[in-house]
Amino acid sequence: MNSSLKKNICDLPPYAMNKDIDDLDSRREKYIGGSLEYACRSWAKHLRCASRDSEHIGQVVELLGYFLKHHLLSWLEVLSIAGDMRCAVNSVQDVKGWFIEVSLTMLMSSPSY
Repeated sequence: MNSSLKKNICDLPPYAMNKDIDDLDSRREKYIGGSLEYACRSWAKHLRCASRDSEHIGQVVELLGYFLKHHLLSWLEVLSIAGDMRCAVNSVQDVKGWFIEVSLTMLMSSPSY
């Protein structure tokens, strides 16, 4: 079982549609597993609940940028294989909401001149 995101995580044939892969469920269990699937489905909800402590916000934003730059498509692939692209939409909305809350928190906590 894999424990991290990577391109073509289930070793699918090029250009294959999920519905055309007879053993997709067994590949999903073998290569993705429950823990990684949970992480892919839930990371944005956890981010939304995370502290808005300005001391660590910069680091969280930097790590989020790294994730989006390097793992976005692999994350979407896992959700596609899991048949839950709606989760991707909800996760993007959660991240957007988190950014808005963080921005407002930082704006209100910055010294006014």
